Amino acid sequence: MFFFLRIMPFLFLVFPLVIITASIGEIPRQAIYLMSVAMLIPAIILLNIAYITEVEISTVSIRVVSNTFKGTKEEDILLYDIDKIICRKRYGKKAGLFYYLVLKTAQKRKRFISFHGRNIKESKRQFINERLQKITGISVLNK
Repeated sequence: MFFFLRIMPFLFLVFPLVIITASIGEIPRQAIYLMSVAMLIPAIILLNIAYITEVEISTVSIRVVSNTFKGTKEEDILLYDIDKIICRKRYGKKAGLFYYLVLKTAQKRKRFISFHGRNIKESKRQFINERLQKITGISVLNK
């Protein structure tokens, strides 16, 4: 994730410079400007995406640490603010096991644990669900 969300945008910004220096006089100036803007937009979008680096689960709260472009962002979610925990297994290209928090105040789900890959067995899923329910006391729903 770090490479894709933090290093790749800078490669997008350097790419037009490399093209400019490699083909001076061969590519029209308007095409270079268009390519620069076309690379700038995905770079800005990728730099603005935050990704979770650390999750601490205790009997009182769940602490989620996210890495943003501006630095790290810590969020403490008290357990009595959580309505339920949803476990969702996806198949296909973006396969994996994803855990979401549904808060009582907002119906928007917040992802806090992700296991990417296709080889996640049902026994591992049940084990993680049991541990989460044991630590937090909140029911984990499978979807």
